Amino acid sequence: MEKITANDFRIVSFKFRGISSELLRSSGEDDASRNLNRFLDYIRETQIIYDFIEKNNQTQYDIQESIKEISSTRHFKIPYKDQEQIAFIYQLLDYIDKYYRHWTGFALWYGTSGGGKISGIIQGFNNKVTRLLVNHISTYLEEMAIMMGVNDNPKTPVLIQGNVGQFNYAHGNIEAVQNNNSQSNDVLDLTKELIKILKETDNVDGEIRDEAIDNLEDLAEEVESNDKPKEKTIRRITKTLRDLNELAQEGSSLALKVAGLAALII
Repeated sequence: MEKITANDFRIVSFKFRGISSELLRSSGEDDASRNLNRFLDYIRETQIIYDFIEKNNQTQYDIQESIKEISSTRHFKIPYKDQEQIAFIYQLLDYIDKYYRHWTGFALWYGTSGGGKISGIIQGFNNKVTRLLVNHISTYLEEMAIMMGVNDNPKTPVLIQGNVGQFNYAHGNIEAVQNNNSQSNDVLDLTKELIKILKETDNVDGEIRDEAIDNLEDLAEEVESNDKPKEKTIRRITKTLRDLNELAQEGSSLALKVAGLAALII
């Protein structure tokens, strides 16, 4: 079994939101294919999420036949029951990722509202199909966070991962647990490092970067003076980190610092 801390769980959830958001915002075929591949890779590589998929992926569908039927049905016949819906959409996306590069081959009729433009086709398909799977996974992660008390005790729980999405958790002293002063120092250090990276980068939109720097500087000031940021500051920082997570290149210093700070305060 694999043991992870609550903060590890929060990072998983945070990264999933960023990766799924990029997929749902795709507008070109190259972007859509790349983001779909990254989305599926993250699911398979993240055991917590993959266990959930495997638990629900019990019914096998003839995806090739479903795509052939599109010429007459125009839309996929997506099951209504949650478990079947998760299985069908996951298998469909997996099939698309393996065998399709041109989205018009399976999603043409989803773009009627966009005048037949490829961006409208991709966004129509993602909104009506892909988003359903994203929502199922997001709901699962949120439910697990509530059950494990991640928001109440972000440092203390140790999560023990079993098979097909089953979890237990225990409370106790672990090495990752830090006292308040130590945690505040971690927040302050990461905040200052993020500010430095943002000031030196040209890869983030100027308006987003400037707003992020302002919010991070406010956070640093509050941590230094009061040791506990205000709730409104946390709300602004949460939005800032999510925006930066969507823009940061995976594995970059910016992405790593964003994920680290998110794990401590979101």
